[in-house]
Amino acid sequence: MNTRIRPLFALVGFLCVAATAVPCLADIKGDFVKPPLKFRARPLWFWNDTEVTSSGVGDQLLGCRDRAGYGGLAPLPFGPKFTPKYLSKEYFELYGETVKKARELGMFITVYDEYGFPSGSAGANMGDGIPRFKDKHPAATLRRLDKHEDTVSGPAVYAKPLPAGTLMSLVAMNTATLERVDLTAKVGGGAISWNVPAGSWKIMTFVCVLDGDPNVDYLEPEHVTKFIDMVYQPYYDKFGKDFGSTIGGAFYDEPTLYRAQGRTWTDRFNEKFRAVHGFSPSSYYPALWYDIGPETQAARNYLFGFRSELYAAGYVKTIQDWCTAHGGVPLLGHQDQENVKNPVGISGDLMKSYRYQDVPGIDKIGWNNDPEGYYKIVSSVANNWDKAQAMTETYGAMGNLSWNQLYSVVMDQYAKGINNIIPHGVWYNLDQITYLPELSHRNPLYADGLPAYNTYIGRLNVLLQARGRHVADIAVLYPISTLQAGFRFDGPLTPYIGGVDIPEADYTLGADKVDTFKQVTASRIRLAIKGVSSGHPAIREFEVHHNDGPNLAHSEALIVQQGAHGGRAIYLNTPNESSLRQALDQALQVYDVDMTGTGKLRYIHRVMDDTEVFFFANLDDRQSESTVRLRRKFTPELWDPHTGAVTVPEFTNAIENDQPITRVKLTLGPVRSCFIIARR
Repeated sequence: MNTRIRPLFALVGFLCVAATAVPCLADIKGDFVKPPLKFRARPLWFWNDTEVTSSGVGDQLLGCRDRAGYGGLAPLPFGPKFTPKYLSKEYFELYGETVKKARELGMFITVYDEYGFPSGSAGANMGDGIPRFKDKHPAATLRRLDKHEDTVSGPAVYAKPLPAGTLMSLVAMNTATLERVDLTAKVGGGAISWNVPAGSWKIMTFVCVLDGDPNVDYLEPEHVTKFIDMVYQPYYDKFGKDFGSTIGGAFYDEPTLYRAQGRTWTDRFNEKFRAVHGFSPSSYYPALWYDIGPETQAARNYLFGFRSELYAAGYVKTIQDWCTAHGGVPLLGHQDQENVKNPVGISGDLMKSYRYQDVPGIDKIGWNNDPEGYYKIVSSVANNWDKAQAMTETYGAMGNLSWNQLYSVVMDQYAKGINNIIPHGVWYNLDQITYLPELSHRNPLYADGLPAYNTYIGRLNVLLQARGRHVADIAVLYPISTLQAGFRFDGPLTPYIGGVDIPEADYTLGADKVDTFKQVTASRIRLAIKGVSSGHPAIREFEVHHNDGPNLAHSEALIVQQGAHGGRAIYLNTPNESSLRQALDQALQVYDVDMTGTGKLRYIHRVMDDTEVFFFANLDDRQSESTVRLRRKFTPELWDPHTGAVTVPEFTNAIENDQPITRVKLTLGPVRSCFIIARR
């Protein structure tokens, strides 16, 4: 007998996202056959643990273009032995030689904003250990929210000096009834005095303090501006004429809210909150740690939701605005730990954190971080806010990969909406490589295959970076309100992995939480929950199965409600692959794309002006023989990104369920991909 508790919020809808018109396909067909450098990959280029010289830079740039096929590089100072000294006169002289050589070669340079990573300290982490930003601007570094509390039995008089820091809130909460009394306004002379009523009361003082972390205060634009003045502005002061041309982008790396003991905050939080919402949030502060009763979920959504907005606007928007004003260079970069299901303690809101960024991004580093379920969140940012690109930093700390692995990772990403890959990486000093692989022409494992690989990447980028709109029949709603409502500070998990696990919040993989019991024979069954990790546990459904048979506790029939104007709501009492398929079949008789045959293909569909672009990828190590059914009548072409060849496939046009369709025969070898291109 199994019981299954399923997600409460994985909802299905129908989506076709609008975007901007694009150039005629004929204008880019030549670029597809022979991709220009601007479409080629631009890997991170680690200037690692050695003296970097202008001659060495010139040789490596030339080799990366002519022998590897890269279109540019992103110099990344790294390691304690790197010279010339970061941000010194000699450093910028070297950087100037790098920009000059790239300009001569027609290549592109991406400015990386840190010495090591994560962005924000100017060298304290993975650099030479010097916290340059903190040394210069100690008051502009990260702040933390602290809670001090006492439990008092009334009636009594509670009198106590306030702890150090900026007072954000002082609230008393009855431990039995959860009644709250906001005492913030009663503070005077740096102390609190309160006549405690009868009962047991938890008296909580919340203060914002400097954490001591060397990174910039991500929540405050004026502090981030100081960071910009240190690590962005000098490049523009010296190489401004190259911004928007040879200098083709800026890159930040792994900022996060899990620092400062997982309680990153700002002492201007209440002031800014009141300006937006029209009331003080002080009475809600206990919900950051505790269940406060019926208002818990609303309070957490207010507070954590607003913190997410401050984070996105304070850090990313401030840098993006600078980039836009200085040559219009696109801002790239990614958060840390994007692969955690509940992002509230890490990026705040994985979608919102990229709202203001030209090129939202994600990190595929190591085999164990598994961001595959999150590519669609980041690419959805591009769709929702009409951005042309979504990027990944890919391959870091994955060891020496096979070519099939290298291609497979790319195909998976591009089929899920990524269209700009930043390989990790090329290493200046081959004797001090920290994270394999080393993806340059100097590595005999990859030297022969890199030109074809980078040409392949270029062809994908030519078609998938072009302005257009994403087409999809099915949308999964991002359950950020549920995630914020279930989050709290100082949870049972470390801040690095999210602080609080919400078992039912599996919106990325769609798996059930299954508890299996020993087989029993009984006429009655009772479910008892002995312990819970949430203040408000909920059981969506209780299933009783005989072996692998159907659910005996509920009917598996779909519940359909017809609206007055033709719309339908379909409730799935027992969500599973079969019932979900039935519901989708009722909602839509002819899918945008459907496939039959061997193998499981991944795909993405975009529309560019009057042209349909379908990308199909076979990640399997076996050949795929499929028939692809496309909605609408087309005369398709096959564009092969591996070879550049353009051919006409075997296809037929027909009518199905009163809708015109096109069937295309598609044969893809192991780890191969193709485009189907068709004009409406």
